[in-house]
Amino acid sequence: MNELECKLKQQQNLFDSVWSERNTFSKHLMEAKDEIVELKQKLKVMTHQVEQIKEEITTKEMQLLKESGEREKAEKDREDLKAKNLKLHSELSNSQQCIEKMLKEENRMQKLISEVETENSKRKKDIDQLLNERDLLGTQLIRRNEELSLLQEKVKILQFSLQRGETQYNQRVEDIRLLKIEVKRIRQEKALLERSLSNSTDLRQEVFHLERDLMQERLKSKALEEELTNPLNVHRWRKLEVPGLPGKP
Repeated sequence: MNELECKLKQQQNLFDSVWSERNTFSKHLMEAKDEIVELKQKLKVMTHQVEQIKEEITTKEMQLLKESGEREKAEKDREDLKAKNLKLHSELSNSQQCIEKMLKEENRMQKLISEVETENSKRKKDIDQLLNERDLLGTQLIRRNEELSLLQEKVKILQFSLQRGETQYNQRVEDIRLLKIEVKRIRQEKALLERSLSNSTDLRQEVFHLERDLMQERLKSKALEEELTNPLNVHRWRKLEVPGLPGKP
């Protein structure tokens, strides 16, 4: 879970970084749009100026027809106006290229933001699934602890019952020893189970084996209880006499 939380924090930091870059690019885009509006206004002004210049050129041409003496000056003014017109057209072309570049950059950033949001959504789904599996494994672990406690109680009852018959004493001691070993093994498996919560596949297999072993132990305990309740070879039993009290069983 710590590793998943670290990954989540990394993904969150990446998302924050991308979001910050998106805000920066959005700010740049707004500035570019403002510049575009300003350039359009300048273009409008320049167009108006071009119209005015055209009107001046017409006026100049009329003046050239009327005043041949000022022809050279009018020609020079006309050349200057042509140069200004070419300069304005060049600036307009550069502005259009800049606008197209800004639009391409905006599309690229929108695509990047969409990919990051999709990846973040996928990570959140994976985290929710892992949390659900963790809760399920925790519930199963609690259930195994309860079954282990019940098995320990049955072991105590079995130990108490085994002390009632001397003829089956050795066999019952061996059963108790085996049960203690099994309880120790189950506790070790429980500790391994607690350490392996992150691996759900191995944990499911381990839970399956534990349930199978627990079922075998239950069957064995039930068989021992039935054997104590209905003992075999009753005709071979003999009464024991307490020392100092002859004739008393």
